Amino acid sequence: MEQPALDIYLHTARISSALTQEELGSLLGLSGDYVRKCEKGERPPTLMFMVGCEFIFGKSAAELFPGAVRDIQDEIGRQAAKLDESLRGKTDPASMKKLALLSDIAKRAIGVPEV
Repeated sequence: MEQPALDIYLHTARISSALTQEELGSLLGLSGDYVRKCEKGERPPTLMFMVGCEFIFGKSAAELFPGAVRDIQDEIGRQAAKLDESLRGKTDPASMKKLALLSDIAKRAIGVPEV
């Protein structure tokens, strides 16, 4: 599935650093074509690519890849809601710690219904 071109921030960071797609790809051990596809939203960035760009540009993955980070957060939110449902009504110490963590996740979530 084609991703929306939300990774324009990567393009902006790359251009402001005067790097070509090929040069950025080379720094990361990837092809310029891979960088182009990520910038256009045709390919989701890998974790290695995201962390590498964080290091190269000194910006967070959330700044460079907002769409990818939002997708990850949304999926974690969905899974957290399922775990929360399975723990409801349990009062043992481990379940209470898990429910507290799930509540914290819900507070940090972007666009995810609170659990």
